[in-house]
Amino acid sequence: MIELAKPALQTEGRTVTVLGSTPQVRRAFSTLANVDQIICVDFLPEMYDAASRYVDNAIVKREKFLCESWLHLSRAIETTDVVVGDKSIDNIAYEDWPRVFAEIRSVLSSSGRLILHVGLPDLTLGGRSFEELIQRWTDHYEQDRLPLDSAAAGLWEDLLSASADPTNRRLTLAPFVKSIHEHAHAHGKVALRLVELFESSFDDWWTRFDLDELVAVAANGGLRTENVRYCDDYLGAYMQPIISFA
Repeated sequence: MIELAKPALQTEGRTVTVLGSTPQVRRAFSTLANVDQIICVDFLPEMYDAASRYVDNAIVKREKFLCESWLHLSRAIETTDVVVGDKSIDNIAYEDWPRVFAEIRSVLSSSGRLILHVGLPDLTLGGRSFEELIQRWTDHYEQDRLPLDSAAAGLWEDLLSASADPTNRRLTLAPFVKSIHEHAHAHGKVALRLVELFESSFDDWWTRFDLDELVAVAANGGLRTENVRYCDDYLGAYMQPIISFA
């Protein structure tokens, strides 16, 4: 993310706005000499407070938190050099995207950048059951190829992909909840860790989209796609690009 944001951070006194409260994003941008201000915008103060437990207190003290919907970003901030979202756009209903991108464009400086990390569903997993999907993540964990939390997170991503329905835009674990609870103990540590980490979000939903749709909506909002990069540091990265818009 930082590499893609650098064109907007060439001089001192720059401002970075985070859509949400992701600790890793806040920690990373706080290390940059030219970043003078980090602003976190979220409509739930509780989320910011919870995430801040994983951020050094010295960083939190220098940040500004603004409680506002991203649909009204321009009410919260006047201008910013970078807007960063870690799976933030995934949490916005597709029909609201045009407004969100227009809001982001309205607050970006002339050399500003929007950096988005997004999760794209693997449509080849459509229709598969919980029992079918868990096996590869259990294998990864038991063969010491992944730590437990990473295996559980990978299973969560696959379940979201498997929930994809061409008749609607929502990805959710709701269709699998009954199977998860009935079979978690039988499937061992990965399934149990899935419940521990993600049970509170089992009924939540995320937006289903592909990269072309994202690029098109951003362009209609006045944002040109500049770069698309894929990380290779985790198994799900091939479906989770980081995109910069100018």
